[in-house]
Amino acid sequence: MTPYKNKIDAKIYGRKWQRLNKDTVNAKSRKWKQENKEHIASYDKIRNIVFPEILKAHNGARKLKIKEGSVCEICRSPDNLEKHHTDYNRPLFFRILCKTCHTRLHKLKEIK
Repeated sequence: MTPYKNKIDAKIYGRKWQRLNKDTVNAKSRKWKQENKEHIASYDKIRNIVFPEILKAHNGARKLKIKEGSVCEICRSPDNLEKHHTDYNRPLFFRILCKTCHTRLHKLKEIK
């Protein structure tokens, strides 16, 4: 039996712990990436074969810069802006979101 009422509570606790222990998490992540370079490369190769539209969308968006003076489409913040693809089949169409809103949007999709 777990100490959490449900999976969402466990996920919330885990994310909170990660935020409070960033140095530990980052050090473990760096170590794992160093030790598993071949695994990461093979996974990337398979992902690019299975999901070519995602690769195409990321490569297309990478070429386009976020314009000076842009703001988040949700909260209107001008800080930490990122691109969010709503449809990977249309690689040059994306939303401009701040990191916070982008993360929240993906978390909402995970819960649904």
